[in-house]
Amino acid sequence: MPENLKLRMLEAYPVEYEGRKMIMLPDPERLGDNGIKVTLPGYYLMNLMDGTRTNEQIIESFENQFGQTVQMDDLIELAGQLDQAYLFDNQRYADYKKNVIQQFRDSVTRPAVFAGKSYSEDPDELLKSIEKMIGKPGPKASGDLKAIVVPHIDFSIGGDMMASGWREVMETDAELFVILGTGHSMKDDFFSCIDKDFETPIGTMKVDHDFLSKLNLNFGEGLFDHVEAHRSEHSIEFQSLFMAWLARSRLDIKAVPILLSYPEGAWNNDDPIFNGERIDRFIDALGRTAKADARKVIFVASVDFSHVGSRFGDEEKLSEKKLKAIETDDRALLERVSEIDPSGFLNRIVDTNPTNRVCGFPALYTLLKLTDAKKGKLSEYRQNIEGEMDTMVSFATMSLY
Repeated sequence: MPENLKLRMLEAYPVEYEGRKMIMLPDPERLGDNGIKVTLPGYYLMNLMDGTRTNEQIIESFENQFGQTVQMDDLIELAGQLDQAYLFDNQRYADYKKNVIQQFRDSVTRPAVFAGKSYSEDPDELLKSIEKMIGKPGPKASGDLKAIVVPHIDFSIGGDMMASGWREVMETDAELFVILGTGHSMKDDFFSCIDKDFETPIGTMKVDHDFLSKLNLNFGEGLFDHVEAHRSEHSIEFQSLFMAWLARSRLDIKAVPILLSYPEGAWNNDDPIFNGERIDRFIDALGRTAKADARKVIFVASVDFSHVGSRFGDEEKLSEKKLKAIETDDRALLERVSEIDPSGFLNRIVDTNPTNRVCGFPALYTLLKLTDAKKGKLSEYRQNIEGEMDTMVSFATMSLY
């Protein structure tokens, strides 16, 4: 076993598995499938793997801190599990990452990664599920639909609320859909575009390559430098299911998939990449490209709202009082969205995001800066609680007219 083991920057959250408390370690870059689970002692042991200690020093530090004996064989076994999951910052991980990214870049289309995991991979079953959720269109909206805000939480949890947003789309003659998703694993840039059609079990979401070429010219920088961010991202994949479903009867519709991720303080720093001037310049280029298009364009913000609890690093258990306070914060944000108030929305985000972690705010802010809608109508707000008040993610569906 090599010395001076060094872990990558990892996420970690507690889970219960077969009656035991364990720590889940998903791959933050989503290069693998599901990550691995380790015991609590294993978790504390691996936290000593920072590249500065020999294997003997790791064991010694653990034993001094916890007063428990660790055998070298146990350390070797744990290190083997971590290395097998590519969680060490080493050459094996670097080679694997390079190969995975190159394979994706070389692929003609973007495969359906979550088929058989978050939704059925059987075309007939998936089609029936979507059509049941969509249901019959309601009364025609009393306004010109400009955008929808829909969740990207796991399809089995929020698919019905995604469907309620797409149900409104059925009543429009829109041909182009600019889908603004959340880039959960992005860290090298604040946006990522992709020029690959999205495969789904029920058909293809066709991407508008001509629109992307024009956006590339308007922005003046390469759009596809970080295309790999789309490889395992679910926030646009879930919406591609409804696009593929809609395309079965409307063959000409196309999508422009864009992932976004930037800090709420971007307008107050001079980072060469994550700065407000560059973000605004990208939004302006996207807006000009959309306005120059002769087709009916609808913007889709695929977003979730607050993320709180142990899975996201909070030490205290959630309470009804805490959940109500978060709902109040979320609804204040939704009010800013309904009033098409990007400045007010961003101000609220700056105040609450350090604790509430609204992952979808970059897509929502971008949408508010782009749309010419006059008002928004909230359809539903929901909080999904995991465990015994351990973790909560909130989400909503809204239409903008």
